[in-house]
Amino acid sequence: MTGNYRIVLVLDGGEHSLSIPVLGLNHIAEQHALFINDSKVFNWIDVAVGSGNATLLTALIAQNKSDLTKTVASLEHQIFTENKTIAGLLASYFQDETLLMDLKKHFSFVCLDKQMDEPYFFSSTRPTITNASLNTVLKACVNDITLNQNANWGNKQLAYASLQMRNPIFHAANLANCLYHDESLIFLSIGSGLSTTPTEEQLFVEQQHEQFQNDVKLHKNWHYFRFNPIIENDYTKDQLISVVQHYFETEISVMERLMRLMEMKSGRIL
Repeated sequence: MTGNYRIVLVLDGGEHSLSIPVLGLNHIAEQHALFINDSKVFNWIDVAVGSGNATLLTALIAQNKSDLTKTVASLEHQIFTENKTIAGLLASYFQDETLLMDLKKHFSFVCLDKQMDEPYFFSSTRPTITNASLNTVLKACVNDITLNQNANWGNKQLAYASLQMRNPIFHAANLANCLYHDESLIFLSIGSGLSTTPTEEQLFVEQQHEQFQNDVKLHKNWHYFRFNPIIENDYTKDQLISVVQHYFETEISVMERLMRLMEMKSGRIL
């Protein structure tokens, strides 16, 4: 069984599409270290797919640097303590000349083709786009109009994909199935928060989740984990941190199942 599991990380776009997955993944890293005594949890991820501001985190994981766990932890500090903007985070992490072809993992960054009014994917399976600058691609994907305007690709006008592809789970499943058709897939999906009075975008995201939850039952070798805490619009920064951390800490049975599958992938359970 060892080596047959492929982990597919799927990160939603949306209002808290960077802060929630950063907090969540740091908790998963802590649990992974406790269960498996291995701090390099993110190096086990095979495919990273992100939309909106979450593409920054997707890009860091796809780079697969040796200090990745430490980098994600420092990202939490920069978001919540230093209050860095998306533009500031881009300047901190992605100012070199890295191209998509330089990334070490399979990836897909989701944005909007404004002229066609449909999602556009910068994916590792599309060789014609691998010479694109990572910095330019991220500017096209994040939820920042000013950055979007400076990130055209050829003749395409690109922007943040809000309603069109806020939850890219089906795109991620198609990508992973093409790459690893005969292998077991673990889909780890992290949302950007759900309000008790959900917006149209949030309702659409949940519809995608429920539909995929049903589709997974048709694939005996697919496993699906979805984390999406309740976040109200009037939460302060401290409330957001507290609620998200408590949410992940109380998802005990789900987390234990995820850790067991990751332990199998690591080869510690045969």
